[in-house]
Order: sequence, then C-alpha cells, then structure tokens
Amino acid sequence: MRDISLEPIQTFFYSWPRNFFIAFWGEALIAQPIARFAMKKLHASQANKAASA
Repeated sequence: MRDISLEPIQTFFYSWPRNFFIAFWGEALIAQPIARFAMKKLHASQANKAASA
C-alpha cells in the first residue's frame, strides 16, 4: 500500500484561503511584533557596545 495520495492536491484550492489567512494573521499579530521587539533590543545593544568602545 505504498501509494501516493492525490488528496492534498485535490483539496488544495478548497483549503488554501483558510490556511493563508490563518498564517497571515498569525504572522501579523504574533510573529512580527516579537521579531520587531527582538531586533530593536539587538540593535540597541549593538549601538551601546559601539558607543562605549
């Protein structure tokens, strides 16, 4: 029974809008604010090191 299923291909266009919007809002509301905060702290730390050196 080592068959390749065509189900993901057949249901792709049915489920991609839902998957896209879940990923988009997860990225916009969770991942990007955390990444911006981390990069802001990293750059501030690097600026402080450069100013003191």
